[in-house]
Amino acid sequence: MPDIYRYSILKDIGLIIQYHQNNITKNKMQQLKSDIINDKDFDPKFGFIVDLRNANINLTEDELLEYGNWVKENVKLKGLMRLVLLTSTPDHVAKTILFTLNENISPLQYKTFSTVEASIRWLNIDNCHLDYVTRAIEKLFVD
Repeated sequence: MPDIYRYSILKDIGLIIQYHQNNITKNKMQQLKSDIINDKDFDPKFGFIVDLRNANINLTEDELLEYGNWVKENVKLKGLMRLVLLTSTPDHVAKTILFTLNENISPLQYKTFSTVEASIRWLNIDNCHLDYVTRAIEKLFVD
């Protein structure tokens, strides 16, 4: 199966969904993040959900740190952004903890969750949008 890197911007609720399926590489993550930042609908004040539940995170600790440095240097975010890492396995959690401990990615706030409901709650998105967000994520999924 091909590696999938997709995103969706839900302007009406201030949310960006970044979706990964199969293998993740640092270079492809950087390209996707560049695409998101250059999208006309991008707003640095929007919350992020990075869905890693169907992905294999094959990045080393050094690559995670390099990616954090790249984000810091290239994104140049202004203001505080909240980002959820949506995971499904203990390995995902371990790798996302390494990512969240990278101080180079501040001023972003990162949390790891295993459900969409907990993710949107932390992002201060009303729970009435749960089905909408879940459907938006499903549209990015490829069988």
